Amino acid sequence: SELTEQLFLNLLDNWDKNRSHNQAKALIFDILFRLSERNRFCKNKLFEKIEKYMVEGCSDSELDVRELCTHFGISRSYIQKLFHECTGVGPKEYLMQLRMEKVLSLLSSEEFSVKEIAALSGFADEKYLSRIFKKKYGVPPSVMKRKSVI
Repeated sequence: SELTEQLFLNLLDNWDKNRSHNQAKALIFDILFRLSERNRFCKNKLFEKIEKYMVEGCSDSELDVRELCTHFGISRSYIQKLFHECTGVGPKEYLMQLRMEKVLSLLSSEEFSVKEIAALSGFADEKYLSRIFKKKYGVPPSVMKRKSVI
């Protein structure tokens, strides 16, 4: 997809400029996540229900692991085990990945400001999104937005 291609180009650009292993790992994880998302072999019905609920609700900043456990009537340890078996990451990391995917897709639109994107993606505020985004991708979302719009 176009978004995966953009992530890969950002990875190469970031590596050429910074040689940051952590940022490169984060971008590689995002690319692999996108590719594996289409090829997942986990056929657990409960996981599928939880994942659907997360995808539909990831814009809600109140959605967290505690709320998932309550909604589905399961323990924190069980949801951790289930997500690690099906995705290789915990539910918190998976939810963050869903939110970052939404952020990345919205950044390519001229329609929304970074503040609006934060709210639409389930982040409590723009500063928190910017801090997490910069840590993960090496640049603030505003820079990524400018690159996407150009």
